[in-house]
Amino acid sequence: MFFSIPGFDPKSLTNDQLFEKQLELTKRRIQSSRFGKAEVMAQLQMMLDAIDQERQERMFNDVFGKAMIETQGVVVETDPDIRKQMDDEVKEEDVRQEKAKHPIRRPMRSFKPVKSSTDTGGI
Repeated sequence: MFFSIPGFDPKSLTNDQLFEKQLELTKRRIQSSRFGKAEVMAQLQMMLDAIDQERQERMFNDVFGKAMIETQGVVVETDPDIRKQMDDEVKEEDVRQEKAKHPIRRPMRSFKPVKSSTDTGGI
């Protein structure tokens, strides 16, 4: 989610500052809800949502981000033509799947009799 709040960037704050800012903004939001200031309450709620999202993102990166990098590693592309090869393989797979949708072609029916090799010609 993208937040466009002039003069407020939660990414520039430390974890402790984020927590303190969240408490302060929650108090202000409660006060604005008591006094009926809807615009102020909406702005404060948007700031609180930005802080909450930033904290969740940091927690995810701290807990799972490091583990994912350690287990999966970093892939370095050394072959410049690998993307073209991968695109070609994807196209070939699409063609195979398209052919698999219509696997059986039945012959056209006609009213002409079919001759077989065992036919003796009516003798």
